[in-house]
Amino acid sequence: MGNKIVNSIFCLALMFVTNELTSQITIYSEQNYTGTSRVIGIIETSTLPFNVKSIRVPEGTLVIMANESGCTGLCQYWRNNPGSGRIIGARGCNITVRRIDASDARLQITIKTGNDGLRGGSTALLRYLVNGSGYRSIRVANNGRSFANNYTFQQEYPITGIRIDQILDMALTFRSSDGSTGLFETTDNWNVDQLLVKYISRSYPDGIFLSRGSGAPLVRFTGSNPEYRIAAINSSCN
Repeated sequence: MGNKIVNSIFCLALMFVTNELTSQITIYSEQNYTGTSRVIGIIETSTLPFNVKSIRVPEGTLVIMANESGCTGLCQYWRNNPGSGRIIGARGCNITVRRIDASDARLQITIKTGNDGLRGGSTALLRYLVNGSGYRSIRVANNGRSFANNYTFQQEYPITGIRIDQILDMALTFRSSDGSTGLFETTDNWNVDQLLVKYISRSYPDGIFLSRGSGAPLVRFTGSNPEYRIAAINSSCN
């Protein structure tokens, strides 16, 4: 009985140490994880000892730091970033490291239609790849709702339990109301001038942008162009 208790205590201690180790980030003074380095654990706030040009971030961890002198240009990092030679964390500015709480995670989707709206009954889906579990889909145009020309639509959709670092590439897809897939034009085509996708959770209630695309149009959906892809990112700056 005594050995069982000792073994249980040892296992709990090992789990605690393992969690602490995997919660540590490493910052580097040069790109590609070189130069002076410093390991930082889960903390509320600390001060950067040098200009940071690359960073290693373990799964489930969010790092917040300023990338300009004067501590402006706040950025969030949730995956490894080898850098490009530019400063991604400014010396003397605060750095915050926290575990990501995805218990109330949601995606806020904002779409601004251009001069060719989405007809009622046409389908708009946001597909996103979740690391380890495949693609998920969100139906953006609910119940066959139309989007008029120059209309801005915004809504939040729950993705409970999915961390921001688990979201990889995304795509906005379109299908005409009559199901047609003409080579170039369908019975309904759609111009999108702006697409914003924001991740919101208890870890970052103000939200983190995963997409901030805009244009005139950003994309024109037709029979030959039914999908707009959004590449995975590992950081976002305000």
